[in-house]
Amino acid sequence: MNLVQQIDGLNAEPWIGAEFRVSRFRPIFVGHSHYEEGFGGQPVTPGLTRDAINLHIGETVGLRFYSGLIQMATGLHHAYVDRGAFYARIGFANLLQSYLDAARMAADPADLAADSAALVAVFEAVDPTHIVLLGDQVWDGFEQPGHFVADGRRGDPYWAGRIAGRPVFWASHPSSGFSGLDWARTFGHFLRDHGMSNADLAAWADAVRLRPESALLAEQA
Repeated sequence: MNLVQQIDGLNAEPWIGAEFRVSRFRPIFVGHSHYEEGFGGQPVTPGLTRDAINLHIGETVGLRFYSGLIQMATGLHHAYVDRGAFYARIGFANLLQSYLDAARMAADPADLAADSAALVAVFEAVDPTHIVLLGDQVWDGFEQPGHFVADGRRGDPYWAGRIAGRPVFWASHPSSGFSGLDWARTFGHFLRDHGMSNADLAAWADAVRLRPESALLAEQA
């Protein structure tokens, strides 16, 4: 499925894992942006997001962003998660469809709002069961142009809503100060409120858990 050719304004193909479409739980995580020194404002390449995830799967030590994401999504320490199995079951995309020059830069809110229409089309094409927005700017990027319908009051007990009819969860950006294991409890609460049972969540964690001998090697690496 070449979504870049099908969806106006989409420059980077989302990562869609090999097991995503056949899974009962199909979360898609939406980050803020790709960044590359000296490329600010330019369109990203179609394979950039998928290449970034593939690179992370093969790394010995994962970046803080991805480690926090894994821990929030599974409730497991990232050293005990099989990255290949995890990414086979999720989707991932960045909202901003052009580069930022460097990490921790804020994007122009108008650019994020303009690019949100392409991501809504992605959601409709890949049919996630749940959407996770990572950070305030990502939330605002969907809310400003009216794609996002909030459920109740922010923070009571979590920020949530719907985009394209699908339940949405807000988490802070997985960077410095982010505790994925703390966020996992809130995310689990949201999931149980939106169609997932305790048995579903236990099966999800078991499917991506490293086997004991592999976990020992990961801990010693």
